[in-house]
Amino acid sequence: NTNTAAYGNTFNLGNALYTGINNDNMFIENIDGADVEDAIKTRMKGEARFLRAYYHWILVQGWHEVPMRTSSFKDVNKSAMAATSHAEALKWIISEMEACVDMVDNSDYDKSPSFVKKNTVMGILARVYLWSAGYPNNGGKADYEKAAFWANKVITSGKHKLNPDYEDIWKKMASDQYETTYNESIWE
Repeated sequence: NTNTAAYGNTFNLGNALYTGINNDNMFIENIDGADVEDAIKTRMKGEARFLRAYYHWILVQGWHEVPMRTSSFKDVNKSAMAATSHAEALKWIISEMEACVDMVDNSDYDKSPSFVKKNTVMGILARVYLWSAGYPNNGGKADYEKAAFWANKVITSGKHKLNPDYEDIWKKMASDQYETTYNESIWE
């Protein structure tokens, strides 16, 4: 209980998350001008929007009420922002993640779980709803049902199974290999 905002690791984590958020915001604001197929733009924008929402969720878990940065940082004189209420932040995070579900790729999942895929978004969305269901947001039964809905979507996708060889999971990770038979890891 001795951590403060001045503690290096605490400051560095928040700083890294807001740097990621700003990078995502700049990408989202500029991708439409790129000479890339629309389907690729949509996928990439979905990945960036999901990551931006995910970084905000990590901040909300750690600091409860934080400034929500939904556009890129442009003016150092306007850098101070008021914190967004916990409930409003969760509402935005959930809305943003739900919008990303059908934007990200779902066809080449087995080739690389390091990319944000549809099951990644749905799995994390289930976790956000679980967080929202409990204290202090108290979303209750409705949020628990939404968590179950998204978790069930991951299960019924049939893309993931438990690897019966527990040691194999760690051997593959240690040798920097993706385990593509069971795809137990949804996101790495």
